[in-house]
Amino acid sequence: MSTSLPLSSRIVALVSSTSSSGLSYSSISTTLRDDNGDEIGMRYQPDVPDVEGATDRAGSRTPMQWEPGPTAGFSTCAVDSLYLPVSTDGGLLTVRAQEADPRSLLHYVRHLLRLRRDVPALGNEAGWTLLSDKMRPYPMVYRRSTADDVCIVAVNPSAASVSASIPTLSAPVEAIAQSGKVRYKRGATTDRIVMGPVSAVVYRLSRP
Repeated sequence: MSTSLPLSSRIVALVSSTSSSGLSYSSISTTLRDDNGDEIGMRYQPDVPDVEGATDRAGSRTPMQWEPGPTAGFSTCAVDSLYLPVSTDGGLLTVRAQEADPRSLLHYVRHLLRLRRDVPALGNEAGWTLLSDKMRPYPMVYRRSTADDVCIVAVNPSAASVSASIPTLSAPVEAIAQSGKVRYKRGATTDRIVMGPVSAVVYRLSRP
């Protein structure tokens, strides 16, 4: 499952590099398959020049922003020689700034990638089952599982507090990744996930 939006937009086009929105969207697939720079929250830039036939996709193809500066560390050339302009939000949307902030989107994405590598239920061979109600778009809750490992992923990108009921799980759960306020309530026949605005969580079932 890809988190990608249409080619003309970035996944976190309108959010900051440390916002709950960016963290929430990044949790959807527990990995990134998006445009270069989405892992630091680089924004879609409208009205940039059409380069090599990119048309409206050019705004998602701007240079990677490594550090503060006129060319964001991408090149030593003059600013007007860059193939597309950079926009670092005062240096915040750079790898260097986010390396120094343990709460940044970059660190969160790296954590999700480690989970995908180390947790079998989040790997390529794991199954995928939607648990939430299709008629209620948020939160989106789904199960990833292998024969002996189970994870539950819940994402609420909306600005409202929401909840979802799912069949009671066979074991307690542990949150192995979380952004925003989320509570898990166990019940006799159904469990309930209560989520604050723009929040996300990855639960893993306890194993014997």
